[in-house]
Amino acid sequence: RRLTVAADGDRAHAGVVIDARTHELRTPSASIALRGRPIVRRLLYALAARAGRPLSKDALAAAAWEREYSPLVHDNPLKSNVGHLRRLVADAGLTVAADELGYRLELPPGAIFIDDV
Repeated sequence: RRLTVAADGDRAHAGVVIDARTHELRTPSASIALRGRPIVRRLLYALAARAGRPLSKDALAAAAWEREYSPLVHDNPLKSNVGHLRRLVADAGLTVAADELGYRLELPPGAIFIDDV
């Protein structure tokens, strides 16, 4: 399944491609391998599937660890891994924002997320 984040997104001309099949984040100037970062990768894919909309801590814990969210167990690892994710995607022009509803991924126009399903 291919999810085009922006209506005018065309893979051949996209500035940013998050590819869950190859586990890469591609920009016009770089390719970032995501294979060795399973938790960060799962968080990125969960956020990319709902780009621009908040995703709750419950949903992120389920995506990253396949477990029900528990503040005592998941708060620190979630904050730490979101911090890693923020640093990883910053050069690609992506932003992970937080608010009272959860976290959301902000993508530039034309960005594409290619799901592995």
